[in-house]
Amino acid sequence: MHYLIDLDNTLLTTFFFDKDNNVNFYWSQNFKNDFGQSPRILKDLFCEPFLTILRTNDDLRPYVNTFLQKHNLKITAEEFLEYWLSRDSRINPDVLDWIRKHHNQENHFHIASNQPNVRMNYIWEHRPELHEFFENIFISANIGTSKPDPVFFIKIQQKLKVPFSEICLIDDEPKNIQSAKTLGMQTVLFNSTNDLPE
Repeated sequence: MHYLIDLDNTLLTTFFFDKDNNVNFYWSQNFKNDFGQSPRILKDLFCEPFLTILRTNDDLRPYVNTFLQKHNLKITAEEFLEYWLSRDSRINPDVLDWIRKHHNQENHFHIASNQPNVRMNYIWEHRPELHEFFENIFISANIGTSKPDPVFFIKIQQKLKVPFSEICLIDDEPKNIQSAKTLGMQTVLFNSTNDLPE
């Protein structure tokens, strides 16, 4: 089986929802103390223009600079990216343990995520414990489209050269799961490690 593992809130512990159903990033919990601004302003960063960048190889820094200027944050794009990325690569140890347990000649693991290159490169460089398990990294910035677009999975299947039925997506987003199912892929909607196959 070829397992496609999502990053955010699957392999990585990235965000949680508060009582009002607002998204809160673990990495931004000290944002107000560090920058004097509410982390709520991050909604202006992770919005549609950012989603477009996820599907391209565009440099993220000009977009980040625009965000910083809008909110009068007196740091450079490089400093902001280091602040974000250094705090946003928390591996879920239980998921990694499951991968370690099931990693063998019959099971192959690949990262499949909507990511800009700058973040994926940072994670790969600073989390060497991932290297022994993942054979390929499939991210939207390189594929040219993002989940849930079926083309994302079609291009992966063409690279792996196996039937869709031999590919299993593990992802926390129902819309991504549904897209994969329409192609005949196996799927696991991830909420906790209790959802993972034995």
